[in-house]
Amino acid sequence: MAAWMLTQRPDLSEHLAAAQAMRLLIELFGLERQGRHHDIVARRKALRGLQPSLYAAHMQSR
Repeated sequence: MAAWMLTQRPDLSEHLAAAQAMRLLIELFGLERQGRHHDIVARRKALRGLQPSLYAAHMQSR
């Protein structure tokens, strides 16, 4: 759906990126509780690419 939205409403790209970053952050919380290190590393990398400042804030709390 995100790709279709960007073709129809390119002005929403920042909002979609923020939504994806928040989804990744929520997934990270669950993965941390489960101790799934490999998945945590992959999600952190994706988060860093989408929202570096949110990634930095998340890592400060770790």
